[in-house]
Amino acid sequence: FKKYNSKHSEETSKRKQKFAVGYRSAKYCRLYEKFIVDDSLLAIPLLPSLFPILMQKNHCSKPVPLIVGGINASRGEFPHMAALGYDRGEWIDFLCGGTLISERYVLTAAHCAKTKWGLPIIVRLGTLNLIADVGQNVDVEDVIIHPGYSEPSCYNDIALVRMVEGLKMDKNLRPACLPPPTTLSGEPGNFLTATGWGRTGYGLFSSPNLQKVSLEVMDNRTCDRMFLGGRRTERLPTGIHSSMLCAAGYLDSSHDTCQGDSGGPLQTLSRHSKCMYDVIGITSFGKLCGTGLPAIYTRVSMYVHWIEDIVWPSPS
Repeated sequence: FKKYNSKHSEETSKRKQKFAVGYRSAKYCRLYEKFIVDDSLLAIPLLPSLFPILMQKNHCSKPVPLIVGGINASRGEFPHMAALGYDRGEWIDFLCGGTLISERYVLTAAHCAKTKWGLPIIVRLGTLNLIADVGQNVDVEDVIIHPGYSEPSCYNDIALVRMVEGLKMDKNLRPACLPPPTTLSGEPGNFLTATGWGRTGYGLFSSPNLQKVSLEVMDNRTCDRMFLGGRRTERLPTGIHSSMLCAAGYLDSSHDTCQGDSGGPLQTLSRHSKCMYDVIGITSFGKLCGTGLPAIYTRVSMYVHWIEDIVWPSPS
């Protein structure tokens, strides 16, 4: 009986672990790591072995240390970056960003599904320049908006874009990881990288080149005071919640995200998966770009359970 009880407890523990929040996304993140490395056979050596040697070639991009005030990203640096295209009649306009998180799903902001041009109809991946680079275009099958999102407020500003078919991934096109639900990466004082094709300054045009910028996370209380000044608005009727995070460039700099960066990632290199990024935040909204005021981001770690149930549903 003791032996059975011990075995039963062990199986129950394993079952609970498989259904724990963050388990599924971490499992798939490790699987996606394989696209960073190529296996290749070297020439057969004369001695001492008569067998070919398997050599692993690492395609991990090297991020340049550190979008308004940003600089151009390098090819392969953000292989998970997506652009969402909207039907403007005679042309497709890329108005929002997103993050590839699996073969078929892109993470973005809910308000990117509520534009005056309707839903996005296409996802463009594997590109740095939206004009010169065609990249890989995939039609949108569906957009799933978080049930807690309700305009005009910006709470729960998160959505998932499902593409019509799964992508064939490689070293230049692979997903980002979700952060652990208890991650500290979004803590005040941490520096994260924002990426997007948004406007390069208030009143200026969007950048055709993917931009990146380093931003510092600010504590929500300070952010609430700077952003709202004690007032409440339609967008933030009850202030800034824990499901949001704030980030800004240095007060004397123009570093910021701007219109057109919406839905794009605020990210950091993963502590758990080599050469992979964790998407910590989703660009939600701000005031005037590059004025030193913080921008608001959806805190992804608060939504891991919701994302997992859609992207990697558990077998019933």
